[in-house]
Amino acid sequence: MALAKALQWLYCRAFFISEVAVGKVESPCISQCKIKDEVCQGCGRKRSEIKGWKELKDRERKEVIDKSKKRLKKLKKG
Repeated sequence: MALAKALQWLYCRAFFISEVAVGKVESPCISQCKIKDEVCQGCGRKRSEIKGWKELKDRERKEVIDKSKKRLKKLKKG
């Protein structure tokens, strides 16, 4: 279990670092990765959005960020 969490954290962090390096819309990753019901409890993105982040255009990334913010608000209220 600890290995799975460590790998998940590294996976999320690698996406964040790679996006900062190229100067596109930054990932909302805050390095507090914990996936529950297919949603990261740290950034609010779905697992599929995290995996597909590199392929998204800036406009799509902004849409994902907007959706993830709404998910996080729901998580904090519930």
